[in-house]
Amino acid sequence: MREVIAAHEWNAHYAAGRGFRPVTDDEAAAFARRTAPGGGRLALDIGCGTGGFAKHLHDLGYNVLGVDPAMVPTPAATTAHGAGRRTVEPCTGQR
Repeated sequence: MREVIAAHEWNAHYAAGRGFRPVTDDEAAAFARRTAPGGGRLALDIGCGTGGFAKHLHDLGYNVLGVDPAMVPTPAATTAHGAGRRTVEPCTGQR
């Protein structure tokens, strides 16, 4: 069984400058074989981190909402991948 990682641990992960690898060509090809082009449809990327997969979805034509419990990566995701092209928000459970 996988261990649950708390939001503060993810914040520390990203604050230390760590992230995750981009979508590989093989992963992109497998995704494309199993899905239709976005055509403006909504895609929800839960746990979007720095937005790499959200960007991939957007590039396929999806309107993407990325949410992440960690506060640190979400501004970086919007900055890195173009504010206004997709929405990336923290989902802290607080308003």
